[in-house]
Amino acid sequence: MRSIQVNDRAAEDLDLYFEGLRDDQIIYVSPCEGMPLERIMKISGGRRIVLAADLQDPPALPVRART
Repeated sequence: MRSIQVNDRAAEDLDLYFEGLRDDQIIYVSPCEGMPLERIMKISGGRRIVLAADLQDPPALPVRART
């Protein structure tokens, strides 16, 4: 398995999914009331995550330079 997608109630357990997967696996996650973008970023550190969001109302993403 290369990736999983979590939405709605499953997204609220992102920390369990994130810790349970290998470093070469990614998670597609939709920010929601129970798992806002800020918490997603805190759990993941911005790694191994693909945000699945409504393009009509995209979340405000922090801009961060990689060195």
